[in-house]
Amino acid sequence: MHVKSYAFLAAAAALLLDPAFGQKTPNSNPPAGFQPTPQFVNGKVLLDDGTPPPDTVVIERLCRGIAHTEGHTDRKGAFGFELGHDDLVQDAGDFSNAVVNPNAVRISSDPAADPNRPYRECELRANLPGYRSDVVSLANYRPDGDPNIGAIILHKMGDVEGRVISANTAGAPKNAAKEYEKGMDAVKRGKGDEAAKAFAKAAELHPAFAAAWFELGKLRAAQLQIDAAHKSFTTAVAAEPKFLSPYLELSQLAYRAKNWQELADISGQALKLDPFDYPDLYYLNGLAHYGLKEMDAAEKSFRETEKLDTTHHYPKTHQYLAGILVTKKDLPAAAEELSNYVKYAPNAPDIAAMRRQLRQLQDAARTAGK
Repeated sequence: MHVKSYAFLAAAAALLLDPAFGQKTPNSNPPAGFQPTPQFVNGKVLLDDGTPPPDTVVIERLCRGIAHTEGHTDRKGAFGFELGHDDLVQDAGDFSNAVVNPNAVRISSDPAADPNRPYRECELRANLPGYRSDVVSLANYRPDGDPNIGAIILHKMGDVEGRVISANTAGAPKNAAKEYEKGMDAVKRGKGDEAAKAFAKAAELHPAFAAAWFELGKLRAAQLQIDAAHKSFTTAVAAEPKFLSPYLELSQLAYRAKNWQELADISGQALKLDPFDYPDLYYLNGLAHYGLKEMDAAEKSFRETEKLDTTHHYPKTHQYLAGILVTKKDLPAAAEELSNYVKYAPNAPDIAAMRRQLRQLQDAARTAGK
């Protein structure tokens, strides 16, 4: 290969592997003061054979790539709740559940432009470890329309150890459980300080109360009390090692701190508990290994992200894979990955540069193939 070709590969890899890697993701929250108006929805969750799920299922709303826990099903798979009641916790500090993806689906920053469809760029999904969820778009949902969104279908993927609902909540003493319920009620009413006091009291009364520690950690993260949040999530993991939710939050904190080793460890532990349901965790794990310059491990995790991300919420996965493949001099595969990035992130800030890079990669691949 000519010297010029080597220079091209080096330049392409430098561009594709994101020179801004590790910088703080720009805050993608809507303008200050914006919060979607809570609206009631109901529906059910079914397995793909038409039967109810084997356990309680968490229902999440996904907006701009951020998952918001909205509620959970009863034992027959039915659910009903007000959309948006948990945004106090999940959006306040741009930490809790903030998927690292600047090109993710976005909720409108100007809801007044279409008050009849405040969640038009969001969707609902079910979360049950070991199952892949279909998504239900809220694009056509109208607050004055039918609140029933129908059924969300789950597909069995495999057996897992992790769970998204704490298993030890039912065993909490009555006084601790009462404080926990006070905290959950305060969250729904938008009373963050009141909720934090109640969760702290519940955890004091029952130190092994993983759910209370987890909820307290979310509030502390939203208030940018990062060390306190980290301690709360770590305590939740110690109290209940198979409770997945604290791992997800710790992964976000590690990413924000650019602590690549901790991010690799925490996300890796979570993926051992559930290797089927979290393309976002594989993405973070890939970023962690990239930050540690462990490119084979990074590629492996990005490949898993690519496989699980059926709705293309993480298009930068393709950009990172393209860069890794360029360093391996596999130009046709790199061009294919970059083509996917351009396809799935047409409005990305770097899209013009990536289109130029794609043309150069395609030309270089054709030349190398002659």
